[in-house]
Amino acid sequence: MKVTFGYDPATEQMFSYDKAKAESILEEAGWAKGSGDIRQKDGKPLQLYFPIIDRPNDNAMATFLQGAFRDIGIDMTVEPMERGRFTQNSKEQNNYDFSFMWFSYADPDVLRTIFYSKNVGAFNRAKYSNPDVDKMLEDAATSGDPEVRKDLYSKIQKQVLTDAVVVPLADSITYNAKQAKLADDFLDFLASYVWMNDAHFA
Repeated sequence: MKVTFGYDPATEQMFSYDKAKAESILEEAGWAKGSGDIRQKDGKPLQLYFPIIDRPNDNAMATFLQGAFRDIGIDMTVEPMERGRFTQNSKEQNNYDFSFMWFSYADPDVLRTIFYSKNVGAFNRAKYSNPDVDKMLEDAATSGDPEVRKDLYSKIQKQVLTDAVVVPLADSITYNAKQAKLADDFLDFLASYVWMNDAHFA
């Protein structure tokens, strides 16, 4: 998220929506459009499988992606399913081409959750393994120097985008309203819940 410490706004300029470039890359790779809308190579259609948890937000985002990919000739099958089946399909059967992943952390160490090679089989659903990124993630997590951490997290963000591990889609914002006289409320490490253990009105 943009408000997270270490976020590098330069990453926003690394990629942009470019339909013509996407089509050119597919053509160069041998995926050509024939008489239909879906590209083919050696008689095989270009298809992707995207299982999702059957929830409103997941369905909305998946439908958007499905349309965007079809616009360049890729047939994406979206299959909504209940959470238990989704977990079995993803973790046990390893059956997916795409997977949603999002977290809200109050610290950039969230990147270790989804890009650290030791988390393959857990939240590193891209199965990304890059020794240089692993080392930077470890160094950033153990450093007490904010400037060192900021520099490392900037490099990590740029590297995972360069390696095309992830396609950022949205930056979620959560609003928590309170009276100005409420004191000592605390936002948890996930930046998701307000802890009220010591909260009181001043």
